[in-house]
Order: sequence, then structure tokens, then C-alpha cells
Amino acid sequence: MKSSRIPFFYHVVTASVKSVFNSSGEPRMLGLHSEKLKLFCLEDKQPVCLVCINSQKHDNHKFRPIDEVVSSYKEELNAALK
Repeated sequence: MKSSRIPFFYHVVTASVKSVFNSSGEPRMLGLHSEKLKLFCLEDKQPVCLVCINSQKHDNHKFRPIDEVVSSYKEELNAALK
């Protein structure tokens, strides 16, 4: 992986963690649906709630559990730093 991509992965991991968890480590609530952000839309690169995954905006998109995605990006970032 190119070192120029490191800031991108760092940004994705940091933004995902900050947008999903509050300062107490509890999942944030999504303002639009007042649901916990438990999933990550792989196409839009954003956390979503269980209501969002059925919306037209995310039609035919792939989703993963947020902790799985953050862990995956963290592994890619660590590999890129080596």
C-alpha cells in the first residue's frame, strides 16, 4: 500500500470512531432516525443505523458491522506503516 494512502485510512478510522461513539464509548444516536449506528455502508463510507439500510439512498449497498470495519481499516493502516 502506498504511504500517500495512509492519511486517507487514518481519516476513515478516526472519523468512523468519532461519529459512532460518544466520549463515554457508547454508540451515538443517529439524529434522523434516533437509532444507534451499528453498521457501516461500504459504498458511502459512513456509519448507518438499521433503518437507513432499507432506505432508497442505500439501495443495493453492502454493509458491515462498524467494529469489523474499524478493525479492518486499523489493520490496513498498521500494515501501511510498516
